[in-house]
Amino acid sequence: MKLLHRLSYNGGRTIEEKDQRSFWGMNVLPSYLEMEGLITENKTLKNSYKNLKKEKNKVLQKNEKLEEKIKTLEQEIAGYKARIQELSGQENK
Repeated sequence: MKLLHRLSYNGGRTIEEKDQRSFWGMNVLPSYLEMEGLITENKTLKNSYKNLKKEKNKVLQKNEKLEEKIKTLEQEIAGYKARIQELSGQENK
């Protein structure tokens, strides 16, 4: 009896209640069309998520390239500054 009670739908009532006849009934599941709509929506959301991941990775790679370029340009600037100091030191002599 306890197994049958656990497997059936009774409106969330406990087995200890005296009159349970009005609580028993059918558990209504979503219709097939609703489920089909939810499945297609889920697929589109998954695809959108994948596209966002791809776009994120592209942006990260682009940022890494730009950071490398910035580092090389900073090194060039430092070299130019050192060269300017050398030349200005030679002019003062």
